[in-house]
Amino acid sequence: TPTSDHCESKMDNMVERMDEMTIDIDQMKSQLESLGNGVNEILNILQNAPTPVASSTPAPSIDCTDKNQAWAIGNKSRNWCGWARKAANTNAACVQKNLFNDCPKTCAKDGCSD
Repeated sequence: TPTSDHCESKMDNMVERMDEMTIDIDQMKSQLESLGNGVNEILNILQNAPTPVASSTPAPSIDCTDKNQAWAIGNKSRNWCGWARKAANTNAACVQKNLFNDCPKTCAKDGCSD
């Protein structure tokens, strides 16, 4: 049978553990309160942030007009846009002669395709 000293020792251990748990709970409450304050600060910052304004500068326009006169590439002068348009493979002709800036419509330059 347990002695009174043994019971008293067990009770002391239980009281000590309860005190430790109380300290732990108090620390958790403090951390939770601090976390809540941080969340509230962030929320206030977000709610009071200025609303972004759309830029009034228009996007640059792309000229999709092919040249309509002859010009020289190497030692040949011709209307290269017409040449590429009539080629069996227009895209290959555009790549071969690098015609994307001079013939944007024919060569389907980005932003110029139908």
